[in-house]
Amino acid sequence: MSALPEYKTTITDEVTVMPAAHEKLVELLKSEEDINGVRIFVSGGGCGGMTYGMTFSEAPGAHDAILEQNG
Repeated sequence: MSALPEYKTTITDEVTVMPAAHEKLVELLKSEEDINGVRIFVSGGGCGGMTYGMTFSEAPGAHDAILEQNG
């Protein structure tokens, strides 16, 4: 038996997208043909702690969890 929790491929309340951000993301995603999503990630940090980032994505990766909100 593994001590790790089961990997979730979808997320619900772990990430909150505010209405203004949602509108902007929809606008950006519609303007680019090869972009189908946004990837939010955490990078290992040093003395300052973890580093968070965001990039556009063409398709989900093998270890991505998906949050779909209002289309």
